[in-house]
Amino acid sequence: MKTQTGTTTEATAQQHSNDSRTPATITSVDGLAMLDHGRELNIGIVTPVGTSFRAKSNLIGTHSNHMILVELPKLSEDKLLAFFQEGFWATIRAISPRGEGAILTFRSQILHIIRTPIAMVAMSIPQTMQTSPLRNEPRYEVNLAAKVHSTNHRIECEIKDLSKSGCLYVTPSLTRPFNAGEDIELHIRSSSNAPHKFEPLTGRICNVKQASQKRRYGVMFDDDGKKVAKSLLANLKFDGSKLSLQ
Repeated sequence: MKTQTGTTTEATAQQHSNDSRTPATITSVDGLAMLDHGRELNIGIVTPVGTSFRAKSNLIGTHSNHMILVELPKLSEDKLLAFFQEGFWATIRAISPRGEGAILTFRSQILHIIRTPIAMVAMSIPQTMQTSPLRNEPRYEVNLAAKVHSTNHRIECEIKDLSKSGCLYVTPSLTRPFNAGEDIELHIRSSSNAPHKFEPLTGRICNVKQASQKRRYGVMFDDDGKKVAKSLLANLKFDGSKLSLQ
């Protein structure tokens, strides 16, 4: 379905069955589009003699649509030589936060180990990937300016995704951090002539992650916050790239 400016939330977001946890097969083009640069990857390697090894790394990006570039994990030289060899196969898992969220799984072969000037691993791109739903409800990509309040401080922030029961907001890395378990309020900034004014989204910070120049916070709403989120979602419009208040 083609979307147009002014389309409501329900018409723009692709929703899957909340009850379905069956893995689906998608193309690698669609799969890689679900992953942000810097996304954490779980890499499982089985050597030709059957020895298993797991490591974590971060996605750098792709090269010419033929290779995935991954940061070389920070491991001892012995482990790197034993498990990160050209020709070895790996099973890669990553979590995509987009939409309902998904666990992405695919097999990839180590093509090149690059040490300088930047340590990284070039890996093959498979034709298909497996994706499994992560959340029980859709989460919508948004771009909402807000101010986050806690008992200790207040900081400008941006809400990046929103569902009926939670959201993700980001702040610059250099600002004073909030802590997991902290109760907060998110005050949505809207223009003076906006037709709707919203109460703050209230809830508790569940997780905190550092990503590049931003700090990312996952929030679970309380009952009042869920009511506000439901009203907010009903008033979001598609602006051509993301949902925003019109």
